[in-house]
Amino acid sequence: MVSAFSPHLANEDAVIKTLLQASGDFVIRGYSKAREVSPISTSTLALLAEARFQKNAIEAFLKKTTGEVGNPSFSIAMMPNPKALTPAHLKVLATLKENPGFRDVMTRSPLPVRTSLRTLEELLDAGIINLESGSEAVADFESEDLSFVGDFFPENSQQGSLAIIGGPGTGRSELIRTMAGQRRGAIKSVQSFDLTRIALSDGRQLTIFGMPTEESFFPMLEKIESGLIGCVFMMDYSQPDQFEFNNYLFAKLTQLFQVPFVIALVNSGGDGGTATVAFRKAFNVPGNIRVIPVEVNRFAGMRELLSGLALENGEEEDL
Repeated sequence: MVSAFSPHLANEDAVIKTLLQASGDFVIRGYSKAREVSPISTSTLALLAEARFQKNAIEAFLKKTTGEVGNPSFSIAMMPNPKALTPAHLKVLATLKENPGFRDVMTRSPLPVRTSLRTLEELLDAGIINLESGSEAVADFESEDLSFVGDFFPENSQQGSLAIIGGPGTGRSELIRTMAGQRRGAIKSVQSFDLTRIALSDGRQLTIFGMPTEESFFPMLEKIESGLIGCVFMMDYSQPDQFEFNNYLFAKLTQLFQVPFVIALVNSGGDGGTATVAFRKAFNVPGNIRVIPVEVNRFAGMRELLSGLALENGEEEDL
């Protein structure tokens, strides 16, 4: 092994993180130099053994925390004085704030895997973060859940696309991971974009794209517009200061793309009905577009989102 690089990491740490990923892309290049000096002193067998050791440590942490090897979510219970925290604590907390799911934290953390895991355990033991209650086992769509989706596909096409659009704090990546169900290994992440595919019973394929609002995502939407069957626009109910900008963004989206829309309302405080009514008063939502409170790590909400699109936005929702 001559060298290895991944976002934020290099050499042994990059190799081990790559080996522990369930999805993604990597490049292996061959070298034919007469002499090559490598900064990696660890043998290939030792790297494989260390990766297995760290995988076992991850499984042990999950079993101790939840009783099973799944993908639990965490929330920040309290934020102590930053001076009382280490740089590793601050980096993991920053990652967890936007990506509450365990697998997303481990993937997106800029720290080596073993450091991220140890830091997460320290934060949990100190009561700084909490395990979210009500986490489900990994679920999946039934054939009847997806029976209507093919009706939205372009004529004579085997491919359709669904866009999930959400800014920081909305849990966009975790929602896509939950929507992927048992297909979690098929998720790809490139920079701030996520992608997964779901096979329909008739052989056609639904591609789900996750797009951030803080970057220019319109060019990406334009590229997939011909196969776009719908959009899920994520809104964080706990951030009303973002309503004005997102209101403008949502209005522009609905003007440019003539497809069904549904709004996924996250962080509604446990009272989804009251939050939906209050949100509609504060946010300019057309009456024919549904607002659905969801918990990004609960699969039942994914079925509701799809059913919201299935109505083809033809009926006005009671305000």
